[in-house]
Amino acid sequence: MSVTSFPPVNHIDVAPGLVQADLHAKLLVILVAPFMRHTTMNAKNLFISVLTAVLYLSAPSAIAQTNDSDWSTCNVALSRKMMLPEDAIEQSSESAHTFLTLSPVLRHRRATVALALGGGGVRGAAHIGVLKVLEKEHIPIDYIVGSSMGSVIGGLYAAGIPLEDIEKMFKDRSLFRAFVPVPITLKIGEIPFRTIMRSAGRVVGMKKGYTSLYAKNNLKDFINRRLPPDRKSIEQTVIPFAAISTNLIDGKTFAFKRGDIGTAVQASSAVPLYVDPIEYEDKLLVDGALRSNVPINEAREVGANIVISVNVDENFGSSDRTKLRSFSGMTNRVMSIILDEIDRHHSVKADFEIKPEITSMPVYSRSTADATRAINAGEAAAEQAVPKLRELISGRLASTE
Repeated sequence: MSVTSFPPVNHIDVAPGLVQADLHAKLLVILVAPFMRHTTMNAKNLFISVLTAVLYLSAPSAIAQTNDSDWSTCNVALSRKMMLPEDAIEQSSESAHTFLTLSPVLRHRRATVALALGGGGVRGAAHIGVLKVLEKEHIPIDYIVGSSMGSVIGGLYAAGIPLEDIEKMFKDRSLFRAFVPVPITLKIGEIPFRTIMRSAGRVVGMKKGYTSLYAKNNLKDFINRRLPPDRKSIEQTVIPFAAISTNLIDGKTFAFKRGDIGTAVQASSAVPLYVDPIEYEDKLLVDGALRSNVPINEAREVGANIVISVNVDENFGSSDRTKLRSFSGMTNRVMSIILDEIDRHHSVKADFEIKPEITSMPVYSRSTADATRAINAGEAAAEQAVPKLRELISGRLASTE
């Protein structure tokens, strides 16, 4: 790689929020920079990660409030000091950021953050927008707990699937097809025939199955096919993850904290009477939204200092009477009422709630336009929340340092 020369830099112009750590950074760079000019880029990346750790240990609350432009200023200054191209450290920032946010050594020095991602069908695409902003702004995520669609997006993201790939699953409709492998109109048309067959089966003593519209869908296989070979179980995720479902046997929530990710997500998203329950060990599992649509309690149980919930419920209000005359209109209205009642009692338990502005969007829509609208709404809500999130995390840091 060719080396570009820059005017000498006598000090590191770090962001104002990093003043407490400035001296440590200068000393470390002055000592190491001469050697870094003659070593490999991999070694330089390691050095940047270590430097980030030193900065963090010196002033963790300051780092928590550092924005992208601040980091860029610091990165360019460090690049110049080591006689590297200006973007060299910028290119290695991802490894440094990962080291900063996920390292167990550093985690005890700042408040830990759990993200509770709620269910809501296509509205759940808003989680992608929220995650985009949190990732861009370096808001740390130490745990992800998801219910229903929140478990789908949360599970994929926790396993390291890029957000642009998850977004594509909505836009190319592949995720919709995994949920609904056969058009619902055809399945409804089968009901009379299936009723006759079940009656005949009872006469001859055949074992009865469940009465759902779909015996199963393709969601489990869809998820597992998209996961890396070494990330197919919950124990292997990059970010600790749990998927919440409801156990029909005892009526309580059940959290998947181990095992196959595809199975966990399928159980968390198994809408009762729509798709058969998932038999797992001694449990009979259905959609987590039945008991905990936004899994704030479960996120609190992982031990995080801060729980951020993402509630994708429709902003509840009066409905147009004419929209309730169709089957889908009535179904979506009933679901909105149920979810509003469930989530209203849980939302107060979060330290901070992000609630995208979503109106007139059916839960069971398969529209790519609705998915795009939900993603944009998630981005907008998260952008608005960033200053308060920084303040919240900084406040908790101040109380734990």
